[in-house]
Amino acid sequence: MAGVLLLGAQSCLPVPEVPADTTTPKHCTVLHKLRVYSLPPKMAHPVAEADEKSPFGRLTAEEFYARHGVVNSSSTFVNPRGLRIFTQRWVPAGVDAPLLGAIAVVHGFTGESSWMVQLTAVHFAKAGFAVNPIRD
Repeated sequence: MAGVLLLGAQSCLPVPEVPADTTTPKHCTVLHKLRVYSLPPKMAHPVAEADEKSPFGRLTAEEFYARHGVVNSSSTFVNPRGLRIFTQRWVPAGVDAPLLGAIAVVHGFTGESSWMVQLTAVHFAKAGFAVNPIRD
């Protein structure tokens, strides 16, 4: 089973399983210093509930997040160049929800922190991670 690699608890990459009876490939030699987590095997990606009009399908945003056990918050700040930057985060719901780590999501040049990034953030938050998109 593939895991989730947290590089300094800042980013997330898929990691191929390395069988115990083989030599670790060169590209995996840093794994001994990093923590690897596996997501529950039957945890469906929230994109399955989306439709052509909304990433939340027929639910409101609040209903969608509650259904997945996730809390979403957003805010803005002004960067040193004077631009107002929007940011948001997703965390597991509940005071006693264990926090396994933090994931910084970096989208592509033409991307933004909505739709697929947002639904993937929900997927990881409901698995126990705090998820924050990084804006440029």
